[in-house]
Amino acid sequence: MTRDSQKQKVYDWENAVIAPLSKRSVPFDQAQAFVDGVWLAHGWLYPPQVSALPKQVKRFGADGCRSQIRLPTHTPEWLILHELAHTLTSDEGGCSDGHGADFVGIYIKLLERVLNIPTLMTMFTLKQANVKFNLAVLPWMQRRK
Repeated sequence: MTRDSQKQKVYDWENAVIAPLSKRSVPFDQAQAFVDGVWLAHGWLYPPQVSALPKQVKRFGADGCRSQIRLPTHTPEWLILHELAHTLTSDEGGCSDGHGADFVGIYIKLLERVLNIPTLMTMFTLKQANVKFNLAVLPWMQRRK
């Protein structure tokens, strides 16, 4: 697996730009409904399952793969979208390419569609943060085989 060279840049950008714009948190018991709503609003089938992140996990806030996202007891909406972007850019084996340009491209689209954060603003701030993105990317289920 290659090094995830944009990981820290994406995290720093989220904390500086996205977190202040999206203050709402989703309780764990409502997280599956939030995920299902995002999925259905886009016309996608088979949303990932939400499961609890073990309480002893301290080094990250959540994680996601193709079929599942794991969340703590309360999760900011933007962080759920972050994990869904991992889900949507994972390969057939469920592995994500990390925080690359495709991931960020999907994430930008989710932020605009779900949280109404304008794409032009995210593009501008991502360029300032030196984060690469691909707006031409499609979720895995919409790609031609």
